[in-house]
Amino acid sequence: MENFQNKFEYNFDYNKYLYLLINLLFIIFFISNLNFFLVSNNFSVLISSVSSLFSIYVVYKRDANLRNWQLLFFSMFFIFYFLGGFLGKLLIDFNESYVDLPTNFNKGISLLSEFRAYNYSGLICQLILLFSLFFKNNHLTSYPILKHDKSLYKISVFFLSITIPIVLINSFFELKYYLSQGFSFYYTQDDRFVSPIYFSALFYNIYVFSCFVFLISKPVEKKFNIFLFVYLLISFLESLKGTRSVIIINILFIFWYRADMFDKGKINFKALSISACFFVIFLAFAGVLRQKVDVFNLSDIYNLILKGLSTGQYQLALYLENSSFLENSDLYILYPILFPIYYLIYGEGIVYQSLERLSYPMDINHTISSKINQDWYLSGAANGNNFVMELIYSWYSFFGIIIFFLLYSHFYRKRNTNKFFLLVWLILLRQLIISPRDSVFPNTWFILKAIVFYFVVLLIRNFLVKKNKY
Repeated sequence: MENFQNKFEYNFDYNKYLYLLINLLFIIFFISNLNFFLVSNNFSVLISSVSSLFSIYVVYKRDANLRNWQLLFFSMFFIFYFLGGFLGKLLIDFNESYVDLPTNFNKGISLLSEFRAYNYSGLICQLILLFSLFFKNNHLTSYPILKHDKSLYKISVFFLSITIPIVLINSFFELKYYLSQGFSFYYTQDDRFVSPIYFSALFYNIYVFSCFVFLISKPVEKKFNIFLFVYLLISFLESLKGTRSVIIINILFIFWYRADMFDKGKINFKALSISACFFVIFLAFAGVLRQKVDVFNLSDIYNLILKGLSTGQYQLALYLENSSFLENSDLYILYPILFPIYYLIYGEGIVYQSLERLSYPMDINHTISSKINQDWYLSGAANGNNFVMELIYSWYSFFGIIIFFLLYSHFYRKRNTNKFFLLVWLILLRQLIISPRDSVFPNTWFILKAIVFYFVVLLIRNFLVKKNKY
């Protein structure tokens, strides 16, 4: 019997009945509140924030270790949906303007939509926690099994040596262009930046995939630190072009990798605090840069920071306000999975925001953004996708949560047993960090390209090994 329990990986921790009880009470509250409007909006913000913090506490108590991917997910969920509102409502005593910032896509969000947004996000957070209580993360404290792969390391360094200078030069050209034209040109087809370097997109893709190959080669710490500096430098340049999330995702991604591979999963609270301060400062700086306003007062800066921290909540409230634009389709949540098929059918036209793009299948972001303000959408602007909106709009959202946990749990447990599993896990890890304010499922097109590149690298390695033998 004991052996059976050890082999059963998804066993429930029966010592956590109290967590389950509190979790169910939160779920009942949010369902009731959505139907009957039982409390004020301010109190709803408080309850939602507390429920999210409760989720973080539960997964932390189960394993206080940075290798715990559930801890990372719930922490990002709290940041993207509740931290800005919590600070804005309770600490700084701001009004709803931190959520209801006027934009070209937002002419006003009703109090009911704000109220529903907090209750829906709180409900989804607790439903995910409910599923997480039935999943046990194995090998959280075990040391990495995979060893340093010298061949993969040398091949990845070769590709990185070629592509990094090109990527850096191209990034400077792009940054100069977007600072003068506006970051929205990044997403349009007609006015997008044309690089003076031939095949710059190909070099960039090789750079990105080479980074993953470098990481799965399990480099020594000294070599990793050199890579870390260059990787974050390029990430910073990328984020200045308008994609603010890039630097945050990559810092957390590389922070987790280091904790897993070199620090035995220990939480460095000093590094976390420094990173948190950097995020807040960067959000303010990037917000001012994107707004292109000459004079900003302190209140405007606060609003930009709080909106940046509450991006998921802001998107959710806006999408609930304009949900009438959505068609009766359950394919929104599956869009990232189906994208490779769409790309093969429609070609590059499905990538950029254009009139042609409007006739193709779209996710929630493109659907609502194009309906609210088509002219602004065609200029390259959009609101981004939303994790909670995808789940509450699809009838099979519960299956989405189950698949979400099965997918991440499987590759997490297997990451140190096989380099292919480690590769897929690292790709999923980057998606996990941004998923609360993006889509439930990762973009399978990117995963497929990364896998193809990995097998090309393996072919090169096998060829070099045979050549050296003879």
